[in-house]
Amino acid sequence: MKVLIVDDSGAIRRFLKALLKDSDFTCIEAESGEEALNLVEYHTDLCAVLMDVHMPGMDGLETTRRIKKDNRYLPVIFVTSVDDEETLAKCFGAGGDDFLTKPLNKTTLICRLNSHRRFYSLATSMSEKNRELTYHQKLIEREHSVVEHVFANVINPAMASLDFVKTYLSPMSTFSGDLYLASTNAVGSTYLFLGDFTGHGLSAAIGCMPVTDIFYAMSSKCASVGEIAEEANRKLLSILPDNMFCCAVILELNAAQDYMRIWSGGMHDVLLVSSDNTVEGRIESQHMPLGVLSSGEFDKSSEVVPLAKGTRVIGFTDGVVEARGHNDEFFGEDNLCHAVEGADSPLDAILSAYQEFCPADAQEDDISIIELTAGVSDVLRLNHVNKPNPRSKPMMFGDHKTGILPWNLTVKLNPSDFSRQGLINHVLGHMLAGGLEKEKQGNAFRIASELIDTRLLVLKPASTSNVTDVDFRSEEARVLAVAGAGVVYSSSDSQSIKNAKRLSIIELSNEFELNLSVSLDPVPVFSFDLSIQNCPCDDNADADRQGQDSVSFSDELEEIKFLSSLCRSLTVDNGCRIRAEVELLTENYQ
Repeated sequence: MKVLIVDDSGAIRRFLKALLKDSDFTCIEAESGEEALNLVEYHTDLCAVLMDVHMPGMDGLETTRRIKKDNRYLPVIFVTSVDDEETLAKCFGAGGDDFLTKPLNKTTLICRLNSHRRFYSLATSMSEKNRELTYHQKLIEREHSVVEHVFANVINPAMASLDFVKTYLSPMSTFSGDLYLASTNAVGSTYLFLGDFTGHGLSAAIGCMPVTDIFYAMSSKCASVGEIAEEANRKLLSILPDNMFCCAVILELNAAQDYMRIWSGGMHDVLLVSSDNTVEGRIESQHMPLGVLSSGEFDKSSEVVPLAKGTRVIGFTDGVVEARGHNDEFFGEDNLCHAVEGADSPLDAILSAYQEFCPADAQEDDISIIELTAGVSDVLRLNHVNKPNPRSKPMMFGDHKTGILPWNLTVKLNPSDFSRQGLINHVLGHMLAGGLEKEKQGNAFRIASELIDTRLLVLKPASTSNVTDVDFRSEEARVLAVAGAGVVYSSSDSQSIKNAKRLSIIELSNEFELNLSVSLDPVPVFSFDLSIQNCPCDDNADADRQGQDSVSFSDELEEIKFLSSLCRSLTVDNGCRIRAEVELLTENYQ
């Protein structure tokens, strides 16, 4: 440990050096202020300076000021025979840290040096840490600025502005672990995504960008909410660590705003509030969060919910219900539902109750709330099939501006072909690319996806074949009859329906023949015609499928109504063949 002795008297320098001879200190001498400055600059490992006050040329006071200018923490101890208050005040005013009066005591000198050495070591260490912290803070601020710029350009610009959706989004920090996305596609359907990643801040927000890309890309192609969830799950499972996942609600509101399809995984109940401001229902989460299950375990099935005009759909993340109040109690779903009940604006009522319940500035997690009101927007209602003007001239092949239509494609498929991402949509995209406007094609994409992916069929055991037919005087029967269904709905034989097994198309067989076609005469029509090989009700079915009586549409009336609104015709022929027709209207048929 080096000590610089600054004194114009050689005798005093030798005396001080002799006092420190047997200590841990190594002495360096300077006989003037100018020499002392040079030595301080050269010896960067000094731990203290013993300074004389009165020296010719640059005195000790000025020398100390210059030393402290660049070495603020280096201890300077004045050694003087003068101990009057004025001199001491000048010494401390120049930046001195201590003083010793002559004659000096060896023990006192060494103790003072050790004390200042420890202080200097601590001060320099803290200064270095502060420099490192300042550097890292600036680095983090720069990185945050870059990431914030990317987030702003990835998530926000693509988000649809919807007059029938109100939101409250309150992140804990610059980056939120909650994710809200909204889009509308070419057929007028509205898609909403409300997600809550594990934790909050930048680490929680890391999964937002891939989910955002998937959501906007797939919703623009009329993908189902189940397909969006499936692809998001696959992506998050591959990039997130094991302790991270995303609770999510994905919903699709049809253009007429009278139906909603929803997929919910790990989220709190979605509330349905009627037009008279009462909570009329809850949609519970039926699935695991995104990024937890493998593709083979993941369930993409969704639920169709009818919506009356003025119905509000309320979704929220756990930052609301898990907020702590003055008594360290959770806000909870009961308080939230109580606030919603009877309120003209559920979202505003929730915020008012939350702010009254929780202390100011007590937010502990990201908070997101959405309120969707059905049937109040002027969104284009394209999901309802419009009949062409009978006076319009039929579009003939030769009249079409590209000469690509009509199309016809027949292929042999197995279940893995159906599940391959985007296969049917990809094929349809080529078939319908002959000049038809994109917004006129949406129902074709939708009906193909619904028929393949949704559990619309019922496999009835032979033991329950005597299912009571529908009373065709009822409204439900008329809906089923129009849709081509008929024999599975029963109001009296509930046991028969209970024993029936609801399936998707791809669960019925391992081989299919699919015919997709677009015809132009007399009107543009897309046809979906699927023949099920080895159908359970077929005489040639596999042995393990014997004992089944028939296959027909399910008794889920809302599903059938939904499909009926999309199709000109929809039928099941003895369970072995499913056919659907969708009219494609072009400008020629306005």
